[in-house]
Amino acid sequence: MARGSLLLAVNQGIILVLSMVVIGALVGAGALGNDVVVGLAQNQLGLGLASGLAIVCLGLFLDRVTQGRRAPRA
Repeated sequence: MARGSLLLAVNQGIILVLSMVVIGALVGAGALGNDVVVGLAQNQLGLGLASGLAIVCLGLFLDRVTQGRRAPRA
């Protein structure tokens, strides 16, 4: 019975972590967010946009995976 609620909690946790990736790069943490910050700071628009798009795609993919199956509507 709690499966839906647990999947929602995991989903929200993953999305929160991905939203903090770029902010973490601003304070010195290394990750994909570091490429976004470096690319935009050094006027390398391609690197910044490609890294940002990768984060967005990863977020969309993980969001769809952790949503679980929905009951068909009548």
